[in-house]
Amino acid sequence: GYALFDLFGFMGQGIDSMGNLIIITLLAAGMLGLIKAAGGINYLLQLLSSRISGSRGGQACIAIIVSLVNMCTANNTVAIITVGSLSKQIASRFGISPRKTASLLDTCSCITQCLIPYGAQTLLACQLAKIAPAEPFQHLYYPLALGVMVALSIIFTRKKCEKI
Repeated sequence: GYALFDLFGFMGQGIDSMGNLIIITLLAAGMLGLIKAAGGINYLLQLLSSRISGSRGGQACIAIIVSLVNMCTANNTVAIITVGSLSKQIASRFGISPRKTASLLDTCSCITQCLIPYGAQTLLACQLAKIAPAEPFQHLYYPLALGVMVALSIIFTRKKCEKI
């Protein structure tokens, strides 16, 4: 039901909104580069992993780091990019597979994004529904159930048997 030129307008709007995300991501990556060059990543790695003794602790550390960064940035993509290299170092140190690391980063950042009242998705949905940002929290079963499943997946982690 749209004219051809209207569709081009929609595509332009989509590209424009992605452009904003790309700029934020580039700024976050630049800031991360400065932090890494100044030794901040090594300091954080030492600080966070000093009390960890195994794979479960490493997984919990990755989950907590990405959640905290997402709370500060209110953006999943920026949180994952910011802690990606740090998580990779923690994962290699404690024998966590890259697949599990990626899953923890994505899932925990999404859970946090759902549970913060100042996240873009929450604010947009609440604005469209004309409700306060805190009102949906009593109905957020999925992120809470997902959080329980992440916790259980960390608790019941098994080491795979290596081939001889």
